Amino acid sequence: MRIDIISLCEQNNIPFLTGGHHHCTEGWVQLHCPFCPESKGWHLGFHIETGAFNCWKCGKHKTREVIQALTRGTRLSAAALLRNYTSNAPVARAIQTRPRRVTPPPHMGPLKSQQIKYLEQRGFDAAQLEEEWGIKGCSHLSGEWAWRIVIPIRDITGRVVAYQGRTIRDEVKPKYRMTAKNKIPVNPRSLIYGIDKIKKDKVIIVEGCTGCWKLGAGNAVATLGIDWSMEQANQLRKIQHRYILFDPEKQAQEQADKLANFLSTFPGTTTVLSGFCTDPGEFSRRLVKKVLHKLGFER
Repeated sequence: MRIDIISLCEQNNIPFLTGGHHHCTEGWVQLHCPFCPESKGWHLGFHIETGAFNCWKCGKHKTREVIQALTRGTRLSAAALLRNYTSNAPVARAIQTRPRRVTPPPHMGPLKSQQIKYLEQRGFDAAQLEEEWGIKGCSHLSGEWAWRIVIPIRDITGRVVAYQGRTIRDEVKPKYRMTAKNKIPVNPRSLIYGIDKIKKDKVIIVEGCTGCWKLGAGNAVATLGIDWSMEQANQLRKIQHRYILFDPEKQAQEQADKLANFLSTFPGTTTVLSGFCTDPGEFSRRLVKKVLHKLGFER
């Protein structure tokens, strides 16, 4: 039996999302949970294949009870509505073929002198980054990857599954380039930079790779932007102590709070670190040492 939840929502003026939000996940439809005090957070998910409702804040709910609450109807009206939007049609499954391995950017090799200079001007030790993080460089022959510093993104086993490139030229847009989503051998929304290096029960969660570089391998991971996903959050919740250190801008801090709200529902501790004037990737060595010492990390 299959519930056509999208038609049900569209024809009954029920807000829903299938993408474009960090709570949206492939195969799910997101709605405002009618059972939560804060009902405007797209917390309630409907799994298209199984027909199950689950709110990441207040848990599982019976289908009829959800429809009754969303439509503000009666038990009988909700049951009738469900019958109208339920059929025996099988759930269509999107077949997505992913490559077995990721292809490196063209003409990738050791860092070029211009790229080393760029990193050193920003307070990084290029040789250390090459050894610790395996960063590379692209030459002028690399097309859209030309003159970018190339950052391998690894899964939890250490396998390279994607590449991110940072241009060293101010006039080049976009500043960052990522391997195309359909060329990544895993779900792109599950990528967490530095996750393969976490060996302890605590972690600092930052936005970008440079924050990980400053804080040190094994201490920090990056969500590769403020639009974190549920796939990322579900990996991070398995780490006992989580410290979220996003950039100081208002939007980034709002996303940090949302991530903390989700992670705080799981065992362990979650803390948002705020009050800084610069991004973690721009921290001075003195500030890095101070932060790590206070949190009980080593550098």
